[in-house]
Amino acid sequence: MNKIVRGNPGNNIEIKEAEDRYQLVLPCDVKDFRQFVSGLLGKPQEERGSVDGCFHAEPKDISNIFHLVNQRVTRQNEGSLIHFSVKVLYDNGTSVTHNTVEHFESYYPTSQTTPKEVVLSFTYLIKFQNKEVPEKQEIEVIISINEHRLHESDAWLSGGLFEYRINHTDRTWSSDIANVLKNHATTFMDKHSSLWKWIKRHDDEVFEYTFWIVLFGFSSYWYISTRETFFLQPRNELDVQRFLEHIVTFGYVGLSLIAFTKIIEKIAAYRFFIRKSSFITLVDKDYERMKKQRARDFRIMLAYIFAWFVNVSAGVVASYIYASTLS
Repeated sequence: MNKIVRGNPGNNIEIKEAEDRYQLVLPCDVKDFRQFVSGLLGKPQEERGSVDGCFHAEPKDISNIFHLVNQRVTRQNEGSLIHFSVKVLYDNGTSVTHNTVEHFESYYPTSQTTPKEVVLSFTYLIKFQNKEVPEKQEIEVIISINEHRLHESDAWLSGGLFEYRINHTDRTWSSDIANVLKNHATTFMDKHSSLWKWIKRHDDEVFEYTFWIVLFGFSSYWYISTRETFFLQPRNELDVQRFLEHIVTFGYVGLSLIAFTKIIEKIAAYRFFIRKSSFITLVDKDYERMKKQRARDFRIMLAYIFAWFVNVSAGVVASYIYASTLS
């Protein structure tokens, strides 16, 4: 008795049963057998890409990746989904793998864990219009806020990573799927102004430039004041003792200014690092954590602005202290 496993039109697999043996009939002619096996086992080309930005990924955003990809594959070509999985990694080192979107959407973890990464994996057998036999195509999509993975990529500054990898045998098809993934990623990415992007990328340099500007301003004020006090006024002779006193005062106030502004700079760099957080929220408790983290990010931003204001004010205070010695 024979069994037929239904696939796409023309791609049925027939299993012939004997007493102790089974025969597998592949969906290709004998002349195409080598090409069929090569499409399954051969080394494909790889296309990688990512979308930069801070994001908030909810279950519907993740489920829509499956629906968009599967819809595009099945409509354009004779494609069969061989394998699909959604793997969720949590902050306590555990992970859960779901083999259907429905299982993923209905799962509720009992432990106090936070999702740090979601990996979607697809494996398709696709018969392209210009090919005689179906070939294997693989898609992997990573949505991650895992600190270790972010440190290894340029996504560290944006606070999250959306990355895809496509193993394919048809470049046009791969480019089309990549565009689908990139367009979908932008739907849950935050839009930032050019100024905000510049501040995120150059927050350390902002304090460094501020330090040199403040130091230059204080030195210029000292030079102008000293010149007017000791060298432009009609005097019979230079008051050397008073001049040296102002030199010493300048040295002390200047060094104190440098030390103070550098301390503020280091505090701002290590304690008030500006990076808007990304979030993966799958259940209600994840939304509570997101709310707390966003409040913390806002306080950090205020502290950064305050530290920058203190740095600028330090130069004004130093100039005032020095000016008081001239009177």
